[in-house]
Amino acid sequence: MTNPKACVEVKHLPPNRRGRDFIVGDLHGCFDELYTLLEKARFDVAKDRLFAVGDLGDRGPSSWECFQLLNEPWFYSVMGNHDEVLMYAICATLSAPSKDAAWIDCVEHKDVYYQVLEQNGGKWALDILKSFWKRGKMEAIAIKLMETPTILTVGSDRVERFNIVHSGVYRPDVMNVTDEMIDNNMFEDQEDWQVHMLQSRWALRLPESRDERPLVHDGLSTTYCGHTPMPRAFKAHSHYFIDTGAGHKAGSEIALRMTLIDHRADIKYSNITDNPNDSKFFAYLKKAFVSDSNIHREVNSSSYR
Repeated sequence: MTNPKACVEVKHLPPNRRGRDFIVGDLHGCFDELYTLLEKARFDVAKDRLFAVGDLGDRGPSSWECFQLLNEPWFYSVMGNHDEVLMYAICATLSAPSKDAAWIDCVEHKDVYYQVLEQNGGKWALDILKSFWKRGKMEAIAIKLMETPTILTVGSDRVERFNIVHSGVYRPDVMNVTDEMIDNNMFEDQEDWQVHMLQSRWALRLPESRDERPLVHDGLSTTYCGHTPMPRAFKAHSHYFIDTGAGHKAGSEIALRMTLIDHRADIKYSNITDNPNDSKFFAYLKKAFVSDSNIHREVNSSSYR
């Protein structure tokens, strides 16, 4: 299946001189947990900014509330794979709001998008889209998601700069991505790179995921990413993995954590402090999540997590 929005979109933002910048892992519909962390960090909506690594909804109880954050002037997010599927499903279901609207023409794949939502915690969205009286509420979400970039960069000085992308940019089989490559959008195969940045589970294959040995790639600033839930936040290849499983439940029904990072101070906030057993959790992840399959190639929605 061809991705109708297949391009690596990069958005650049200036540093925050007035307040702090926070980055949060995948929300997956856990609005209350996010609110608790923001209170703990004394987040100030007048000065601080919050950046999300994508996957705002699905699985948790408050997906609608999480997507409403896109309307807040202090909130920014990159595109996640769950966000992408929701965007396509809305565009495939609803007519464009106007003749001049930049709507995505993907109605022929509506059944596939619906199937992926059904199997990956998106029933909340299907309930709205299948209701004639309610589905118009989703139009605004689709418009916001179509404006959501693949990569966010903040600042230009290497000391203060950071990048945000859903899955990551590291590809040892291709090349080491640098800030310069990101700034100049130097990605030859746009669709292939866009899929990689939204869906790759390469982090699970890193031995560093078990250790405390942060690896830095020359030329790439700290790059926050999520997508692959981990027992703890960790750094590797200039990437900072901060999805610690909000919205997921492992096989033992242990509630996993949401992680919030104060970038400048490098302070971590977490709403649940007890970790699942690492070895058991990694076994669960490798069985459930390790797959580079996606809905844009051979559709296998059971592996599209």
